[in-house]
Amino acid sequence: MEEWKKYKLSEIGQIVGGATPSTSKEEYYGGKISWITPKDLSVFNNGRYIQQGERNITQEGLNSCSSQLLPKGSILFSSRAPIGYVAITKGELCTNQGFKSIIPNTELIDNIFLYYLLKYEKERIEGMGSGTIFKEVSGAVMRSMEVTIPTLSIQKKIANILDCLDSKIELNRQVNDNLSVNTGMVGIVNSCPQIFNRTFSNSYTLLSMTPPAPPILLNFEVAFLMILSLFAAKYFSENSDESAPVSILKSTASPSASN
Repeated sequence: MEEWKKYKLSEIGQIVGGATPSTSKEEYYGGKISWITPKDLSVFNNGRYIQQGERNITQEGLNSCSSQLLPKGSILFSSRAPIGYVAITKGELCTNQGFKSIIPNTELIDNIFLYYLLKYEKERIEGMGSGTIFKEVSGAVMRSMEVTIPTLSIQKKIANILDCLDSKIELNRQVNDNLSVNTGMVGIVNSCPQIFNRTFSNSYTLLSMTPPAPPILLNFEVAFLMILSLFAAKYFSENSDESAPVSILKSTASPSASN
């Protein structure tokens, strides 16, 4: 079995904080540099990629504080008020102090996989926060946090599946916020034929013959858990010479994670 290894977050990427230029200086704001705050992610509607926030800053504003530009493909993780908003940078940008973002080491971690890993680990990270007024996760805590990850090739397989599913969910949400089970699931299947045709052809036939179901709200969490539980383990067992772990994103709480 391909080995899952334990790493500190600081070993798989650079942990980067942010800052706020002085709000009393107008010349620091209204520039061309995207400056993201947790508030921007609070109205993000469960998207994954972010390029623009409510405000921009100037180069002078960036130079005046400890914030730094994050490259495209970095992972934003809000570290306070609240903890756990996650997004992928669509282009170069910077943040305020409400983030402990990660610039991935691409030799060890796929950035899409890291995005889903941090979403999966949200509650554990939140439990590490401290503070009297509101909880905050420090840079030291983020750097020392341990996660267990598979080889890069397996990460990419997992990331490709989840990315395909989320892309369809986001597309459907843009068309209609009230997805139905029938149109949402069949649409996802049609968008991911390389997965479903090889591993769930029988299920797909049954799904196609099923009468339309009454419309319901289908949010990201429901779709993620429902679809992932259906085919992830089967997919990897049939498409790998060596069996992959059943748990796709393994918590380091399990002592057998790296065995």
